Amino acid sequence: MQELKINSLIADYLQAQQFSEVIKTYHLEPFRVYAQDIRRTFIDKVFAVCDYYIENSPTEHSRHLYDLLMIIDQLGDLESLVPLIAEVRIERRNNPSCHSSDKDLNAILAQIIDENFYRKDYEKITSQLLYDQVAYDDVILTLIRIIESRLFIIDF
Repeated sequence: MQELKINSLIADYLQAQQFSEVIKTYHLEPFRVYAQDIRRTFIDKVFAVCDYYIENSPTEHSRHLYDLLMIIDQLGDLESLVPLIAEVRIERRNNPSCHSSDKDLNAILAQIIDENFYRKDYEKITSQLLYDQVAYDDVILTLIRIIESRLFIIDF
């Protein structure tokens, strides 16, 4: 979790116009919220993609592929995720719907790619929701990148 400072567009405008008294009167000051760290979101989405594959449930889940594409370049050094991935694996073991917590995710991701598991759902649903079109083959390149990073390999 990370703590973020949130401000409304109205408060930003009022501040720019030097109406700080209005901000104070209507309690529009910035406030703090706790949000899941983007690294954790990325890791959870990789596990989710694998869990839905194990459940044979591609429908309405291909959006995670697009999300992974949008997140991966914001992470910096991927190698730094290794300790958090280990923590997430342990935490997910306690959840019965997390089927992939003790599995080699690279092998599952390779199967997803080979079978075009999410293609139909992505092209029918996810791609229709995108402002900027991203082809299925382009989001699959992110899965390949994840596999090549070897972040999710576990030795048995």
